Amino acid sequence: MKKKKIYIVTGSRADYGLLSNLITQLRKSKKLEITIVVTGQHLSKKYGNTYKEVKKDFHKPIKFIDIKVNNSDINSILKSISIGITKVGKYFISKKPDLLILLGDRYEMLSIAVAALFNKVTIAHIHGGELTQGSIDDTIRHTISKFSNLHFVATAQYKKRIIQLGENPDKVFLVGGLGSENIKNINYLDKKYLEKDLKIKFKKNNFLITFNSFLDNKVSVKTATRNMLKALKKFKDVNYIFTFPNSDLESNEIISMIINFSKKNKNTYYFKSLGIQKYLSCMKICNVVVGNSSSGILEAPSLKTPTVNIGNRQDGRIRSKSIIDCNYSSLDIQKAIKKSLSKKFNEEIKNVKNPYYQKNTSLKIKKIIENKLKNKIMIKKFYDIRF
Repeated sequence: MKKKKIYIVTGSRADYGLLSNLITQLRKSKKLEITIVVTGQHLSKKYGNTYKEVKKDFHKPIKFIDIKVNNSDINSILKSISIGITKVGKYFISKKPDLLILLGDRYEMLSIAVAALFNKVTIAHIHGGELTQGSIDDTIRHTISKFSNLHFVATAQYKKRIIQLGENPDKVFLVGGLGSENIKNINYLDKKYLEKDLKIKFKKNNFLITFNSFLDNKVSVKTATRNMLKALKKFKDVNYIFTFPNSDLESNEIISMIINFSKKNKNTYYFKSLGIQKYLSCMKICNVVVGNSSSGILEAPSLKTPTVNIGNRQDGRIRSKSIIDCNYSSLDIQKAIKKSLSKKFNEEIKNVKNPYYQKNTSLKIKKIIENKLKNKIMIKKFYDIRF
C-alpha cells in the first residue's frame, strides 16, 4: 500500500519543542511518509536560527520555507503572512500532501492554513480549543480550528469548545498535551553540563524568565516589562535566565529592555533560544518560571516547578495549583515570586498533577491519523449543537 504523505509544520522553538516527540513517533509508521516544513522564526538569525536544531534532530526530509520573520511591527507581520500564503501555496500545488499537521496559534500557522485550504489539503490541528484571552493568538487558534478536519485536544473542556465551534465530535480527539508528555521522555542535562555549556554558575535561587507581548487596554507592554524587571531586582543571590519572546507585536521592545537589564545587573543571562532539552533542564533546576509563557502553564507543573504567571496573556487556560497568577504591578509580581520561593508553597505542590498530561499522547495521535487517512476526509459540515 502506498504511504500517505504527511507534512508537519514548525515555525518556532515553541511549537517544535512540543512537536519533536510526535515527529519521532510518526516517522516510525510504515504507513506514513513524513516531511517537516521549517519556516517562520526558525529561519531568523534574530531569533537564534533554530532551524539548526530541527536539522540536527531529524536530517531529511526537511523543507525550508523562509517567510521573512525578522521584525515585530504590524507591516512586517502582515508581509510575512502574505509571503507564507504565496510560498507555501505554491509548494503544496506540486507536493499534494494527504495531511498537514499544524500546532497552536501563531500567525505563521494561519498563513499556512489558508494555503492548505485553497489547495484542498486536509488539516489536523493540535492544541485547539484553548484560551489565551490576553493575546491575538487566541483568535488565530480558533480560526485555524475552523480550517481543520481533525482536532487533537489536551483536555475535556477544550474538546467541548471545539465542538462548540461547529466541529463534528467524531473528528475531535482527547489525547492530552504534547508538552506534558515530553517532560516524561526527555533526557535531562545535569547542572554541571549546563553551567559549562551556557557559561553560567547556578546560585541558591535561579529564575527562568520568558515574557511575551499581550493585549490589555489598561497597561502597555513597556510598562509591564519595566515593572517585572523592577520586581526581579528586589531578590538577592539570584541568577536571571531570560529567553527571548516570540515575534509578536512589540516584542522588539521587550528584547531591548532585557538586554539593557543584563548590562546593569550581574548574574543575568539571556538566550535567543535554549532548545527544548536545555530549556526544560533549566526549568527542572530553577526555583521558579516567571513571565507569561505557555510553558509555565503546560509543562512546569510536571516538574513541580512553581510558575509566576504575570497578567492576562494566558487567561482562560486550565491551570494546576503550582501556578501563581499576579497582575502587572511590580509589588504584585514581587509578592508572587516570594510566595513561589516559600517552603510552604513548595510543600503544597509536591504532589501537584498536570491537567494536560495523558499517557502516550503522540502514539494516540499517530494511530488516529493512520486510521482516519484510510478514507478521504476533506469535506466537512458545520455541526449544530442541539439545545
